[in-house]
Amino acid sequence: MPSRGSDSVADDADAAPDGRAAGDRARGRVGDLIGSFALSYLAGGGLLLALFLAANPWRFLANSRLLDVLISGGVIRYHDRHMGYIDKVPHPKYYLMSQDPVDFRYVYAAGAACLLFWVVMAFKFHGIARFCGLKGSLGQHARAYIYGDCLNRCFPFWMGNVATAAALEGQGEPRAGASVSMYIQDLFVLGATIAFGLVGVLVFGWKTMFLQLMWAFVILAVTWYLARSVQRAQLAVGRNPWVAAWGAVKSMVQEPLLLCRLGALALLGVLCDHLCPYFITRAFSSEHVLLNIDFLTIQKAVIAGYVCRMILYTPGGIGAYEWGLAAALYMCGVGFPEAATVALLDCLIRNVTYTIGFVVLKLFYTVETDIGSVLRIFTRAGGPGPAGTT
Repeated sequence: MPSRGSDSVADDADAAPDGRAAGDRARGRVGDLIGSFALSYLAGGGLLLALFLAANPWRFLANSRLLDVLISGGVIRYHDRHMGYIDKVPHPKYYLMSQDPVDFRYVYAAGAACLLFWVVMAFKFHGIARFCGLKGSLGQHARAYIYGDCLNRCFPFWMGNVATAAALEGQGEPRAGASVSMYIQDLFVLGATIAFGLVGVLVFGWKTMFLQLMWAFVILAVTWYLARSVQRAQLAVGRNPWVAAWGAVKSMVQEPLLLCRLGALALLGVLCDHLCPYFITRAFSSEHVLLNIDFLTIQKAVIAGYVCRMILYTPGGIGAYEWGLAAALYMCGVGFPEAATVALLDCLIRNVTYTIGFVVLKLFYTVETDIGSVLRIFTRAGGPGPAGTT
């Protein structure tokens, strides 16, 4: 009769292949994630570079006043008295355009609009979290939401939603409520975007709106095709969370005041996103640089950008959002160099503002998760993480 020791050795021998197989699967998932992230960052950078080149680089440098900075910094040589690695500006008009002043009051207003977006969305997320049974304070919910939104702008595939849910779980909240709260948040943003789109239809008509959004939906289709394998991995197991989120929104009909308050906050938050590029056009418009674009046109272009980044194949939808915004402005009759200038400056100011906000959050506040934990959750097999992708 075999001894108990021999049974243990046999069990260990059987378990060893399973352990090696699990390790191989884990390494495979990490390898797939690294490859997907690398391709995502390359795609985002490539899209921004393509937009810069398509806009006439000299025209963009002149419109943004970066040409004057590069001449003063010794990078571009304007005439023989200057030093620079790049020989001469191709036309004097670019130098003249770069000398026009920038109204920095509007630049600061654009940054303030980005921060106000965070504040409004944090209040809205707190209301949603309380409706879903989460007991945390406004400060706790705001930290979790803002941290996740920052990671959404740094990583692809809505990884920031996973971070927000993980932070809420670290506060002692149930995973199910944390996950559904994120999906409800996205549903309200989608509803506000549709509402502003309907306003555009009423003001400009179906034909104009179709022309503006046509390229945005083409970009959305391409990003969906590229990201569909990642979405399938994230949502392959369990009940579709969008169904649960939609069911929760429908149940809010029994609390009309809450529904109206959350809807109003969603509209106000999306409106703040519309104000940022509008303030940028005001800041950089001058005698020789004509970026004066009316607010309703900017609003429709931002809606196109929202459509392009419904699926965050690139970090924060970078590249796709800018192309959608620039294409929509171009379809409205704005020159493409000017449209691309608005989109790229919006990208620059928005991301600088959010980077400063993220640094302040990490330095002065405690978030109940970290990037390492979020990455481990994001690569977990056997089921979706705390929150999936769109």
